[in-house]
Amino acid sequence: MNTLRIKYAEQSNYALTSKIKFLFIFLLLSSFVLPAAAEAQQRRTAAQSNLVATNAYQAQATLNAYKRQAGAKINGLRAEAEAARAQVKRIKNQLSKATGQNSALVRDLRKAEQAAADAQIVFTEQLAQRDAEYARERKRIIQSATSLSKTDAGRRFLELKNEASPEAWEKAKTIVQEELLARRYVLAEEYRSVAAQYLDQRAIGLESTAAVIELYKEVVSLDDSNHWDWIELSRLYQDIGDLNKASNAAQHSLEIAADDRDKSLSYESLGDIAMKQGQLANAQRSYEAMLEIRKQLAAVDESNALYQRDLSISYDRLGDIAVAQGQLANAQRSYEVGLEIRKQLVAADKSNADYQRDLSVSYNKIGDIAKSQGQLVDAKRSYEAGLEIRKQLAAVDESNALYQRDLSISYDRLGDIAVAQGQLANAQRSYEAGLEIAKRLAAADESNAQYQRDLSISYDSLGDIAVAQGQLANAQRSYEVGLEIAKRLVAADESNADYQRDLSVSYNKIGDIAVAQGQLANAQRSYEVGLEIAK
Repeated sequence: MNTLRIKYAEQSNYALTSKIKFLFIFLLLSSFVLPAAAEAQQRRTAAQSNLVATNAYQAQATLNAYKRQAGAKINGLRAEAEAARAQVKRIKNQLSKATGQNSALVRDLRKAEQAAADAQIVFTEQLAQRDAEYARERKRIIQSATSLSKTDAGRRFLELKNEASPEAWEKAKTIVQEELLARRYVLAEEYRSVAAQYLDQRAIGLESTAAVIELYKEVVSLDDSNHWDWIELSRLYQDIGDLNKASNAAQHSLEIAADDRDKSLSYESLGDIAMKQGQLANAQRSYEAMLEIRKQLAAVDESNALYQRDLSISYDRLGDIAVAQGQLANAQRSYEVGLEIRKQLVAADKSNADYQRDLSVSYNKIGDIAKSQGQLVDAKRSYEAGLEIRKQLAAVDESNALYQRDLSISYDRLGDIAVAQGQLANAQRSYEAGLEIAKRLAAADESNAQYQRDLSISYDSLGDIAVAQGQLANAQRSYEVGLEIAKRLVAADESNADYQRDLSVSYNKIGDIAVAQGQLANAQRSYEVGLEIAK
């Protein structure tokens, strides 16, 4: 009996001792493991913060805002951010060359990355405080990047995009396509975030319109209640020349518009589409509805630059309708009202690139009217004023596809004036400058129908010069290239009146060459095809 008691006591003591040992070991391990886990989580959070901060800092919208708001303080903050980023790069280079684990360098890198994130955040915050338009864009960019940074694939996507190279962007796309899109986000916001990043890359010629459309189609398939998604989709469809889909998207945006400004944007898109389809009465109704809304908004808040800008766009659109109807005096009045508004906006904020671009558009439109009225000197003055602005914008941001296209159009306009004045050599130089830009844009985004049409027009213009110089073979080659592009555009969208008209003109030009070469049967065939299209 005593033996049993002793044995039981020994077992109890052993069990108690084992429990104490286990508790001691658990507490000992916890003192290392728990802080390590917390530190790892802290590192992940810091890395995400750095990714988001860098993405916002490098965004095209940030660059545009910086150009608008550049000054001593902003320049200083940017210099600090650049210095902090350079420090991160230096430490990473040191780590890549180091043999084995270098804990001191790793700690230095963490500190440097945090400092860079802080400096970039301060810079973009200060820009946002000065620029209301950028504040809205910054919020969208940060929401987009924050959403992406929550997943491993999203973080890798941001890391590659932040490298800011075409090669890294291609890898980033592979990740987002194979991993993020393959898992098909359940929430539309996640697709919307990716689409916003693609739009940013499209603006500098690194992404195609077709690719952006595919993402927005996913967005609206998951959530069809966001007005801006449908406006964006309508504009993108217009860019690739699919006017039926563009019209459906614009109509849906009108149905779900939450306020008057939303409605005005929908009317603007519907009017643009109707214009391209040659439905002038429908276009005019849409533009007049847009103008009425924007007049009321601008009257309620005259200090609101956004409303004033909207108003100037409305007058431009009504001027376009008047031109199409042959009412040049009415068109001139509308364009001049828009021009005055834009002059005021530029005077109030000379650093705003959007206002400067709008002003160049107004000068071009005023120039078009003068040219139509035979006032070549006045037209040239207006075109040169527009070209000067566009040269400055393109020089500051050479990667901006919109600025490059504007520049190409200005060269074409001045080429037209030179032709009308009999200065064929000057005209050829202008047209060739425009053609080079049009070629680059069309090659960078083959899905963009507007770029393709610009290219077709450039070839036609050079063909006209060759005809005037008696170089019929060169003219024929240029016209045939333009004809092939026009055929493809019509095949893609038969409802587009501009494409149909371009195709008819191309056949007529080919016919003119055949007449000049004495090939009357060929000329007749070309003219008959052109006439059939024109009917």
